[in-house]
Amino acid sequence: MNKFELAWAAGFFDGEGCFVAQPQKYAPHPYLRVIIGQTDREVLDRFQKAVGIGGVCGPIKTKHKPMFSYYAASNNAIVAMNRILPWLSSVKRNQFHKAIGRSLTYYYLPKQIHSFKKYEGRT
Repeated sequence: MNKFELAWAAGFFDGEGCFVAQPQKYAPHPYLRVIIGQTDREVLDRFQKAVGIGGVCGPIKTKHKPMFSYYAASNNAIVAMNRILPWLSSVKRNQFHKAIGRSLTYYYLPKQIHSFKKYEGRT
């Protein structure tokens, strides 16, 4: 993986991305998702190529420009974030920690979590 592209992806995600740990209607555990919404598909394709996982969907019609979304869920969300973790701001790392904490008891992801803990204390 290209470290320059991963660093770019982290900066892009810092400004545009979000984590969601959403309760599921028919399951007892929250569903972890990583989402970035944009009107420019090209930057989302670049992000997806940089992290090597997840997908881009759309366009969805809106009142203004069509909207595209990068989307990764469950294990894929953890893998995508693990790849850009060294370059994420402390704010986003903390948000990720909270989101994953809501889902962690339901996913067995020791390799990804160990990598996360390595960067957890960085500022």
